[in-house]
Amino acid sequence: MNIRFGAMLGDDVPELRRHYSGYLSHADAIRIVERCNDASEDLKCDIFEAASDNRWRWRDISHTQDVLGCEPQGGVDAHSPLVARRDGG
Repeated sequence: MNIRFGAMLGDDVPELRRHYSGYLSHADAIRIVERCNDASEDLKCDIFEAASDNRWRWRDISHTQDVLGCEPQGGVDAHSPLVARRDGG
C-alpha cells in the first residue's frame, strides 16, 4: 500500500497560505495509517491520497474515502484566522 501524505507540519498548524491546499492534520494521518493497517490483503497494491478537509484542497481523496471509508476530521479552516494574521493577510 502507498499513502501519499499531504503537508504534515511540526506544530500541526498551517502557518503559510501555501499550506492551505495540502494540509494533513496529525490526527487524520494517524487515521489513514490505521485504516491501511486494518485493510484487507487485496489492497496491498493500492495508492491512497491523504489530506485533511481543506477548502482549497487539490488532491482527490475520493478513492481513499470510498475504499477505506476514511473521512478527514481536521482541516485548515479551523486555523485560517490564525494563519491570516501570521501571513499578513
